[in-house]
Formats: sequence, structure tokens, C-alpha cells
Amino acid sequence: MKFYLILALSTFIVVNGQVLEPFRLSNYYTNGMVLQREPKSAVIWGYGEPGAEAVVSYESNRLSTIIDGNGKWNITLLPHAASGSIDFAVQQIGTFGLVTIPFKAMFGDVWVCSGQSNMAMPLRFIFNGSEEANRTISDYQHFQLRKVTDNYTLDEGEFEETSFNYDWTSPNSDVTPNFSALCVLFVQRLSDALNASIPFGLIDTTWPGTRIEAWSSPRVIETCNAPSDNATNQNANSALWKAMVAPLTKTSVRGVLWYQGENNIDYNEDYYACHILELINDWKRSFFQGDVAAENGVAFPFGVVQNGPLFINHNYKWGDSRWHQTLDVGILPNALAPEAFTGAVYDLTDHFSPTGSIHPRDKQTVADRLANAAKKLLYNQNFSLYGPVPTNLVGDASGTWTIEYDRNIKLVGTLGFAFQLPDGSYELTDVISTTSNSVTVTVSTNATQLVYAYSSYVCEYKDCAVYSDDAENLPAQVWKWQLS
Repeated sequence: MKFYLILALSTFIVVNGQVLEPFRLSNYYTNGMVLQREPKSAVIWGYGEPGAEAVVSYESNRLSTIIDGNGKWNITLLPHAASGSIDFAVQQIGTFGLVTIPFKAMFGDVWVCSGQSNMAMPLRFIFNGSEEANRTISDYQHFQLRKVTDNYTLDEGEFEETSFNYDWTSPNSDVTPNFSALCVLFVQRLSDALNASIPFGLIDTTWPGTRIEAWSSPRVIETCNAPSDNATNQNANSALWKAMVAPLTKTSVRGVLWYQGENNIDYNEDYYACHILELINDWKRSFFQGDVAAENGVAFPFGVVQNGPLFINHNYKWGDSRWHQTLDVGILPNALAPEAFTGAVYDLTDHFSPTGSIHPRDKQTVADRLANAAKKLLYNQNFSLYGPVPTNLVGDASGTWTIEYDRNIKLVGTLGFAFQLPDGSYELTDVISTTSNSVTVTVSTNATQLVYAYSSYVCEYKDCAVYSDDAENLPAQVWKWQLS
């Protein structure tokens, strides 16, 4: 027989000597939040008296469950079209009578924005940051923003809940300038494509200077079999997954935007392609109904920003990193990750960024490129999924190589191509001619590899060699060709 005790002036329940939490919602749920719209289902969950009935009522719906022996409950809502604010009542009916918690929520699309400092970079730090923040406040009140508090754990288990810097809130002068710029700008562009017809929820879960291993579940770490990790901070294997992502997965979201990779250029860099592929798959499996298809048959869109420029002496490990971010294929989506999309940003060189050239301030262009790819993937709008892609490479004995592309191109600058020698060093090469869809370069006759956009510093701002000859003006994809 269970023994229940509630003490006056106290807020806890004792069951067989175990102190349990009172009836409450998870802290994920507060007034004004956005729940994921159809065809996915949102989930309401929380804590209460074991054996009591938990009820969620909204509109004409009444859904209930019995709170389990650990004092936990969750209720899956019916798929719901995008909506304005709806009144919810969450109730417990049990030994201690009726307890009611009211809150308001909307149905729309929820995007999780994650990664390291370039994703964390706030609106106030980017070009025209004040204007962008003010425009967000004035024109995008159908957005709701939430920032996950920096936290990590070295424990074996996952956090049941995470903490937030503030409750779900519409754009305002206190929050918006400090929110992830890329997250806001990307979702703005999706909203514009839908004529502001649905609410959007934006969740910023980021931590500067972090590795992909920290954001990966133990399942990903085991699958990729990377070397042992000795970190005892936020960069420990799975430390951020357990504290800042796993608690979010109990409900459903539309997709993820990811900007991370700089901290893996000299750490497990050869494992990155495995880690990003397995992370994409694992997050899809982990988020509630992550496999339920929505627009254009896409269930869990995952946007990946390739590493941008860093103005240092040419470091070609940056190119390997960019290549790994496409799963060693060169493009996203591809057969390995058919719901992923990408944006190349190696040409957004910013020597004078106050936080260093590794943090280019032109996040508007990053958002344009990513959002256009997403609009093609999700809404089948007339945009490209990525920049020009090589389709053929033809060489001759004189040391010239012609790269043919999948579309018409234009030569803007001269920089971007380089070749690798047998000793592993690289040398820049010259463009000697171009046609509407090809470029010819000179290469040493003993070169082992020809690459494009592989250096940490490729060119000045939007002045690399090859771009698409159309209104999108997309930089050519990072690429490599084995020559011998």
C-alpha cells in the first residue's frame, strides 16, 4: 500500500518515504510558447501524484493519462494546424483534490539552433545589428524565442529538464539583440516565404568553443569509435547533449540549424564526417516524432553551415573540415543525409570583426544561402540547394586541368584553387581561362590533389573565383579531386 503525505505550507509529495515533486508542467511549457504543428504531434509532460489522473484540455479536446509510479506523466496532443493563441488547462485529479494550471500556446513550426560561437553570435554583433533587432521586434511578433542556459553534465544519465535564460517570449528590446542572429535571420526568411502565416518557435541552445562530441549522444560516440576523451568540462563527450539537447527531445520540432566545426579542425578531425552524419540521424530518432514527414516529404530538415574564413596563413585543414561537413561528398543533401542542407560561407571574409575574423559579421548572407536551400528542400521553391558543383575534370600532359560545372558560372576573383604536392604541402594555382561552365587552371605535373576553397583564408569578401551565374550568386562548392 502506498502512503501519501502532503504537508501544509509545503510543495512536495512523499511516497513511501520518497520526496516527489508537486503537480506541475515541465519548465518547457510557459505562456506564449509555440507547439509543433501538424502533421507532427506536440507533447505536454510534467510531474505529479503517482496514480492520480492528469488531464490536458484545450478547445474541445480532453486528453488524460495516469501519473506513473515515479510521479511523471506525458500526454500526446492531437495533430493541430497552425494557430493563434489557444487556452490550455492542465489538471491533476487525485488524493489532494483538483489542481489546475492554465497556460496559452500557439501551434506553428519550432526550430532548434545549435552549435558554437558563430551560431551563438547575437544580433547586436552583426552588420546593422541594431536595425535587424528593431525590424525583428516590429515585424516578427509571431516569433517566440527561448535560450537554453549554458550547462553540462559528466554524469552517466541525461538531464530530465534543462534550464532557460528566460521564458518563451516574443521579440523585445531586452531579448532580441542578444539572441542568435543566424537563428533569427534564417527563420525570418522562412516566415517570409510563408507570408507570415504561421507562428515560429526559436530555441537557441549554443555554447562557444565546443566540439561536436560534446553535442553527440553516447550512441554517436560509440558508433564513430573516436579516441578516448579526457575532458572534464563542457567539451567532454556527450556533456552538452545530456544537459542542453536531450531534455528538448521530449517534444517535437520542425528542424535544426547547426553551425559548429571550428573546434574540431585539430581535434578528431578525421572522425567529423562520421560524427555529423550520426548526430543528424540520432537527433532525428531522439526528437519526438522526428521521423514524421511534413512539407515535401521531409521529416527532420537539418541545416549545416560550413566553416567560414579565418584570416591566418593558409591552413588547409579548414578545407578538410568543410569537406567532412558534407559527409565527404561535397554537397548536402546527398544519399547519406537526404534531409540535410548546407550553406557555404568561406567567402565572407571579415578582417575587422571585433570578435575576430573567425566570426564574420555578415550573417544576413549566411541566412540567405541557408534559407534558400531550405525553401527549395521544404517548399520546393525556385532556389538552388547549393552552389556550382564539378561534374568533370580533364587534364593534359602540359599540367593544365579543366573543371566543368553543373551550371553556368562566372569568374569573380582569381583565388580559390590550389594543388597538393607529394610532401603534403599546398600551392595556390592560377586560372588561365574560363567558359560559361568551366575553368582551366595550371597544376604542377607531380601534384597529387587539386582542391577548391580549402584554405582557412580563401579570398576577400565575396571575391573568390567561381560563383553561379544567376541571381543567387552562390559560391562554388568546396571540392577536391585526386590526381594521382
